[in-house]
Amino acid sequence: MRLKNLIKLIAAAVSLGVMSCGSGSGKGDYDELITEGVALFESGDYAAALEAFEDARDADPDQAGAYSAIGWCNIQLSNITAASNAFSAGADKSNVPADLFAGWAFVLSAGKSYGPSNTEIGVALSMDPNWEFTYGLGLNVSDLRVLKASNHFVLGEFSQSLAEVKILDSGFNADVTTPAGLSLLSQKIENLKTQFGKRRA
Repeated sequence: MRLKNLIKLIAAAVSLGVMSCGSGSGKGDYDELITEGVALFESGDYAAALEAFEDARDADPDQAGAYSAIGWCNIQLSNITAASNAFSAGADKSNVPADLFAGWAFVLSAGKSYGPSNTEIGVALSMDPNWEFTYGLGLNVSDLRVLKASNHFVLGEFSQSLAEVKILDSGFNADVTTPAGLSLLSQKIENLKTQFGKRRA
C-alpha cells in the first residue's frame, strides 16, 4: 500500500515538474524578455536589446512584436537586410504593431524600393494615424510623412510629394510643373528631414 502511495507521489511530482518547465517557455518569458529588450533599446544598447528580442521571438514565435523590435534593432545597427527579413517574417504573425510597417517603410526606402515603402507607410498610418514609435528615438507620424514625400519625389510623383509636405506645412506651396518649383519642393523636403533630425538629437 505504501508502495502505491509512493508511486502516486512520484507521478504527481513528475507531472508538476513537467508543468513547471512548460510554463517557463511560455508567454511569461516572452513579456519579460520584451520588457528587458525595451529597456536596453531605450538605453541605446542595441546589440544587447537585439539578443533579448531574439530570445523573446524564440519563446513565442507567433508574436509579431518581437520581430518588429528585432527589425528596429537591426536598423540601429545598420543591418538593413536583417531588418528587412525580420519585418517580412513578422508581418504574417499575430498582433502586428504599426511599428513593424513603419520600420519596414524606412528599410524599403533605404533599399530604393520607394513604391513598396509608401505602401507600408499607408498600412502603418491606417493602423495608427497618429503613429509614434513605441521605443523612443523621437520618431512619429511626421517622419513617415516626410519619408513618403521623399519617396514620391524620387519616383517623379511630384503632386503627391507636395501633398504630403503640405500636410506638415499647410503654408508651403510650389509649382511642381516648373524646374524652379521642383527645386523648391526638394529643398523643403530636405529642410523637413533636418528639422526632424534635430528633434531626435
